[in-house]
Amino acid sequence: MIWQENIEYVLMLTNLVENGKLASARTINQFHYTAWPDHGTPEEIGLVQFHRAVTKKWKSESPLLVHCSAGVGRTGTYIGLNVLLQQGRQTGRINVFEFVKQMREDRMTMVQTVEQYVFLHKALLCGFQDIETVISERDLQAKVHTPLKEASPFNQQKLNKEFRLLLALKPIFDTETKEDAVKPANRAKNVDMDILPASEHRPYLTTYVRGRNDYINAVFVSTFTNPYGFILTQKPLTDTVVDLWRLCRDHDVESVVILNDDGVGPNWLPNGGKTLQCKPFTIAAKNAGFDSDGIRQDRLLISTDDYKSYIDVFQILSENDDALLKGAKILLEKGNTSTSLVISSNGAGSAGIFCVLHNALQQLQMDGEVDIFTRVRQIQTRRPEVITTLEEYRKCYQLLGGSLSSEGIYVNF
Repeated sequence: MIWQENIEYVLMLTNLVENGKLASARTINQFHYTAWPDHGTPEEIGLVQFHRAVTKKWKSESPLLVHCSAGVGRTGTYIGLNVLLQQGRQTGRINVFEFVKQMREDRMTMVQTVEQYVFLHKALLCGFQDIETVISERDLQAKVHTPLKEASPFNQQKLNKEFRLLLALKPIFDTETKEDAVKPANRAKNVDMDILPASEHRPYLTTYVRGRNDYINAVFVSTFTNPYGFILTQKPLTDTVVDLWRLCRDHDVESVVILNDDGVGPNWLPNGGKTLQCKPFTIAAKNAGFDSDGIRQDRLLISTDDYKSYIDVFQILSENDDALLKGAKILLEKGNTSTSLVISSNGAGSAGIFCVLHNALQQLQMDGEVDIFTRVRQIQTRRPEVITTLEEYRKCYQLLGGSLSSEGIYVNF
C-alpha cells in the first residue's frame, strides 16, 4: 500500500509501549533478487543460487511472502521453482503443467508468459543438476586442500567428478548464436575463431568512429554480486585497439586487468607519464606506475573532446599464482560497483581463472562460504571456453588454498 500509493511520510499516533504491551516491533528479513530484467527472464543458475540462499535461512514454520510487481509472473515462477524442486527431490517426479494449473486456481495468471513457463523448466533442470560443492569457511583448511592431494585416489576422483560434470553442463553455442562474430566485417577482429562471443552476451559498442561497427570479441561475465561486473576480452589486435577504448567508454569501465603470459608490457598502453593517441581517444599515463610482486599498477586518463575518465590498470603475470591472488584481492578492495575489464591473450584461459578466483573470494567474504564448482559454472554460461582442462579447474582450488593462512582467511581484503 505504501509503495502503491506513493506514501512518503508515515504518521504514528501511538507509543511503542502502551499498557505494558510492546507494539510494532518485529525483525523482518528481506531477500532481494536484482538480476531479473523488467522484460524477459534471468539466467537459470542465478535464480537457483538465489533460491539456495533463501532456503538456507528461511524457516518453513512461517509463511514466505513472495512478490514482484503484479504478483503473478515472476512470483509464480519462483514459487513453482521452490515447490517443484522440493517435490522432485523427495519423490523423484514433478509435473510442471499441473502445478502451474493448480496455482492458477488460487491466483490467475501465475507464471504469466510463455517465456516464464519455459524458463521454469530450465531453472528446474539447473536445480536438479546441482551437486553439493559448497564449503563453509570453518571447513576451508581441510576441504580446499584435500582434493589437491594427488596421493589419494578418492581425492582425485572427487575433483574429476566435479570437472566431468562441468564439461557435461556447460552450454554449446552454435554458429547461429555467434552470427555477429562470424560476419565478414568482423572475422579478422577475432584472435581465435574457436573463442567467439554469443551475440546475446556481448557488449555492443556505441561510440561512433568512422569505419568501425559495434563489434568487439568480448562477453559480459558475472561477479558474485553483479551479473555484468566483468567483461572478458582478448588482447587487442593492431586494428582493434580503438575498439578497446570504445568498450571502456561505452560501458563505464573503471578497472582493467591485463593478464600477461610473457611478461612483456603491451605497446598500446602508455607508461612513465607518457601519452598515446588513438583517435578519437587520448590515453595519458597519470603516474609513473609501479611494480610489486608480479603486478604493475598504472592510472590512465582516457579522453576525447567531450569525454574524460580515469581507469586503473593492473598488469599481472598470469603464471605467478601469488600475483593472481594479490590482483584479485586488490580488485575486491576497490569495491567497484561498475564494470571491470579482464584481458587475456584469447579472452579465455587465465582470464577465466582470474574471474573464478575473484568471485570465490567475494563469496567467501560476503557469505562465509565458497563454491568453486558453481563459480566456474556461472562464468561458463557466458564464455564456455574457460576452465576447459582439469588442470585449470585444479588451479582454481589451488589459488583459493593460497589465500588461506594458518588461522583461516587473510583479513586484508
